Amino acid sequence: MTIAELGTMLNFLIVLIFIYLALSLAASLVVEMVASLLGQRSKMLRARIARMFDDEDETGMAMLLFRSPLLRTYGTGRRLPSYLPADGFARAVIAILRDQNQLTPRDLPPALRALVGASGIRLDAEGLAGLRSELEMWYDQTMARLHGTYKRWARRWLFGAGLVLAVGFNIDFLKITESVWSGRFALDDSVARIAAFHAE
Repeated sequence: MTIAELGTMLNFLIVLIFIYLALSLAASLVVEMVASLLGQRSKMLRARIARMFDDEDETGMAMLLFRSPLLRTYGTGRRLPSYLPADGFARAVIAILRDQNQLTPRDLPPALRALVGASGIRLDAEGLAGLRSELEMWYDQTMARLHGTYKRWARRWLFGAGLVLAVGFNIDFLKITESVWSGRFALDDSVARIAAFHAE
């Protein structure tokens, strides 16, 4: 293969990759718009936090947490935030435990009682720092699993968005490839003219 042929092949590949990346970006933007409109991140975060406290009906600790002023500072309007840092979660939980006078192992919600029991934390002034650290680790581990769940959801929507774009705009990848390949020599001339223009 000559240098000229190699350059032609390289130009062909660059154009083809650019077309595919542009379509992928368009599909990704559609998915992000859908996620934003549906509040998908917020919904998944809410459901996962409720599951952490075994309070899916939101009548106990999850309800108190979702109504917490500290938690609301991370959201917009009435919607819960789509992202919540671990330290914000831990501070909100500890503030609720203080407000509810639940800072004894006997009074803790079952999930927190199990967490305190497993870590051997004392719920005194010094122990609260340890509890905060344990809450942050518990939350981070849970959110790592949630991230995987969201990625699987996004992949399904990405496939659907790509399919809709391909059908809606009548995108035939074989025809695109054939068209770019058949016009590769004209592409070489265009690239050469652009290079010459920048060289002047």
